[in-house]
Amino acid sequence: MKKITFITIIIITLVSCRKDFYYNFETQPQINVSCFLQANDTVKIQLTYLLGDVLVNNVLPDKDYITDAKVFLYEDQIFREQLQYREIPLNIGVEKGWYFTNTFIPKENHSYQLKIVKSGFDTVYAETYIPQSVKIDSIKINGTKITDTVYLQNNTLCSADIYFKDKSGQRNYYNYWSNTYFKSYDPVIESRYNSGYYITSTLRIAKFAFFSDDIIDGKNYALNTTFNNNFGTDIMKEYSIQYKLFSLSYDTYAFYKSWYLYFKTLDNPLSEPVIIYSNIKNGTGIFAGMSASTDSVKVIINFD
Repeated sequence: MKKITFITIIIITLVSCRKDFYYNFETQPQINVSCFLQANDTVKIQLTYLLGDVLVNNVLPDKDYITDAKVFLYEDQIFREQLQYREIPLNIGVEKGWYFTNTFIPKENHSYQLKIVKSGFDTVYAETYIPQSVKIDSIKINGTKITDTVYLQNNTLCSADIYFKDKSGQRNYYNYWSNTYFKSYDPVIESRYNSGYYITSTLRIAKFAFFSDDIIDGKNYALNTTFNNNFGTDIMKEYSIQYKLFSLSYDTYAFYKSWYLYFKTLDNPLSEPVIIYSNIKNGTGIFAGMSASTDSVKVIINFD
């Protein structure tokens, strides 16, 4: 029977210790790590452990958040900082299990190592890499290069092309994200792992597409997407479309692909169990590295 326990990781994205895993809740719980390490951003890590069908409305009981671990972060094998435990205030209550850096900020083109010490458990290790970001060179809406503002007719299907240059001579992995729902049939995107968005009984996923540079190595490329500019009324006359092109470590890319398939098949009782990728030694979860290039376009809507 499929469990929805991996939701903890997405609420928050070591060659020697790479592995795939599928949760077995009949055994002793392991430390579960959720960390999406982004260049130029504060490091935050959530730690939990799970055993059995413990989720209620996708919320873990207090006992399953780890609040007393020692978390150490290294850059290129050099110790940088011990993370401090801190709870995140919510409208009602707090979100637990979080550890933050106080001053250290990770950077592109560096490797990062994680060590977690928790009484009663084996020491947990993980490693990832933050690749250099790839700049979004330009954006075309309906074939026209946009520098600032675009005027669009309401209730129309529009195209958006995102131009960038892939780095040659190395394997590169990407995640394209927009704050506007979109679909893409671009050949770089594997249709099995990307469908614009989908809805399950437990989760709505949208606004992203991850891919590798297998067929575009070293090329100037335009990623093609479509979006529906349909607001129905004149309440909103303008809005901003935001674009991000994330450069991913291999670990991040492998996790995203397996994670996507896991939730895509979650409500299908006939589907085979999906193995979710992990790079955590002596634990489960993900320690992921990424950097991002951003751009935006202001849209003025014509309702005539």
